[in-house]
Amino acid sequence: MHMELKLEKIEGEYREGFFVQSLMKRAWRAQLEILKEIDRICRKYNITYLMSCGSVLGAVRHHGFIPWDDDLDIEMTRPNYERFRKIALTELQSPFVLGDCMRTDMMFESLIMRVANTDLPYCLEQSFLDKFAGCPYQMGVDVFCMDMLPDDPDAVSEMTNLAVMANGVTYQWDNLSVEERTAILNTLTDVTGYRFNPNLSIKQQCVRLADQISGMYADIKEGTLTRVYMSAELKTFFFPSQMYEDIIMVPFEDMQVPILRDYDYYLRHLYGNGYMTPVKFTSMHDYPCFQGAIDALKNRFAELDIPFPKEFDMEPLDPATLP
Repeated sequence: MHMELKLEKIEGEYREGFFVQSLMKRAWRAQLEILKEIDRICRKYNITYLMSCGSVLGAVRHHGFIPWDDDLDIEMTRPNYERFRKIALTELQSPFVLGDCMRTDMMFESLIMRVANTDLPYCLEQSFLDKFAGCPYQMGVDVFCMDMLPDDPDAVSEMTNLAVMANGVTYQWDNLSVEERTAILNTLTDVTGYRFNPNLSIKQQCVRLADQISGMYADIKEGTLTRVYMSAELKTFFFPSQMYEDIIMVPFEDMQVPILRDYDYYLRHLYGNGYMTPVKFTSMHDYPCFQGAIDALKNRFAELDIPFPKEFDMEPLDPATLP
């Protein structure tokens, strides 16, 4: 058996002394298509979003992706986030899909909302490959919510501890005993009054609860914004809400994207005073983030006894090592 593919020729290249593989450039372009769809919706409905974390650093330092990065992150304040999650359900155009823990028609066990280009690990339809630069894998843009903190330090502590507990148990679940799981769920029920439905995904209910806890103080007009459920991990990720009212547009690859005008304050808090000096491989996950999808597609090709196209695989980081 064989498969005929019509793929645009996209060569790998060196950026900042790092070899960006052809497949990674395809993945970047696929993510940009997703971001453009998000941007279309946000412009249409006057929803404000911002580039987040490493994507801000990429915009400022590289005018695009950090060469050794493999994903795109954006963030929204809670009011914008809630509007987007409702509007995107009907406004997203095929093949784009919204992954959201609040959806009752799908299993999505992550607190981080995600806009993806398919709900499958990969897609080999020619129309899909044409639209997403020959990248067959599910790609997505993570949408983080920035929530307001109350003025009372004790309230902040209680709120963050509960959100971290509710979100964290989903990652620890498989390593916890039945007794440990029960104790955590009982604590969450006792403190919040939330009643878990044993007939539904406990993980999804936990992240829903974490989301609800994180948004408890959305009505506060001014104060400090953070990712509540990650505040223990991101100890410097606290910003005055007034910062989020002043936004500028900057180049990012082939489009213009919004970032905070005071991006210097933002980036110094996240990456230190020397953020303009490149430091390779600082991602919080393995590279590439879609390696599982590559392995799944390789297995499928092996089952069908079809040679695996090199365009669908990662090359060595140093092309000099190629045979």
